[in-house]
Parts: sequence; structure tokens; C-alpha cells
Amino acid sequence: MEEFDECDHGQPEGECVICNLEAENARLRETARLAEHFARAKGRHHSQHAACDLMEHLGLPCVRPGEEAPQPTPEAWMYQHDETGQIGFVDQWQIDNGFEKNNPRLHIICPLYRHPPS
Repeated sequence: MEEFDECDHGQPEGECVICNLEAENARLRETARLAEHFARAKGRHHSQHAACDLMEHLGLPCVRPGEEAPQPTPEAWMYQHDETGQIGFVDQWQIDNGFEKNNPRLHIICPLYRHPPS
């Protein structure tokens, strides 16, 4: 006859209703603790880490601040004319297709993003 591990209540391991309820109650208490920590977090950095703690507890993926995340690509570029100082903008497609080579008097100043890079 096979022997089964028993819980504190004399039931086979994993089949005890009381043990299962206690485990679920512990998971819910941890979820509530993490949710409260997220709600009380101050500042962007702390709230992002608290959100990641909660998401990981729930089994969801999360990229923490400071970890490698995909870098945004520029939407457009600012340029300036070397004689007149006039400023203009071109999209990434024009940069990829020879804008700088075809416009030697126009100099690229900086990239422009839809949202600021973090």
C-alpha cells in the first residue's frame, strides 16, 4: 500500500480543503499588500517598481525601470541650414534615403520622438 504525505489536518497532500483555503487566503493577502504598496508609491520610479511587483505576482510580464527595454526610434529629425540658420524637420524615411548627402548645406541637429525616451 502506498503512503501519502499528509497535511496537518490528516488529509493527503493537496487534497485538504482547509490547507487549500489557507494557501489561497495567503495569496490574496499578498495581492492586497502589493496593491496597497502600488497605491501608496510616491514618484515614477517607485510606482513602476511597485506595479512590476504586483504584475509579477499575478504572473504577468513587466519591464522594470533601468532594465533593457526596446529603445524608441525617432519619428523625425530637426535640421538647420548652415547659412540662413533656418530650422526644418524631416521624417526618418528621408534620412534613410539620402537626405544628408543630397542636402549638403542642411545639418541634422537632433532626433525627435513622439514620446520622450525614458
